[in-house]
Amino acid sequence: MTSRRKRVLLAEDDREMREVVRQVLETLGLEVEEASSGVALVSCLVDDGAFDLVVTDVRMPWLSGMQVITKARAAGFEVPVLIMTAFADDELRGSVRKIGGALLLEKPFDMRELIAHARQILGIDSASGLS
Repeated sequence: MTSRRKRVLLAEDDREMREVVRQVLETLGLEVEEASSGVALVSCLVDDGAFDLVVTDVRMPWLSGMQVITKARAAGFEVPVLIMTAFADDELRGSVRKIGGALLLEKPFDMRELIAHARQILGIDSASGLS
């Protein structure tokens, strides 16, 4: 019996940032699906909600990552979330705490921090992937 690869949904409107984060997550052996807007994030969650982790930017076109995750939580979506932002303030930090099952990564962040959080959330042995 083979175990399935853990799946991550990555929502980031900045193409270069999305590419870097995708590559880092793939070094951990994760399957990464990408969304470039809040609307695309909703579509991925509705069409294929079988994700082990969602990594989303806050500020994206049409719908913010926070809007999508808040509504998804209200609908029973319980997958862990890493929320990335370059615009953290006390209000956002409080909102992230309230939705539960979410961690805030403040840009610019060290990719080792992303790796550490992903490993912890997904139960990935530290011997695999980047250190």
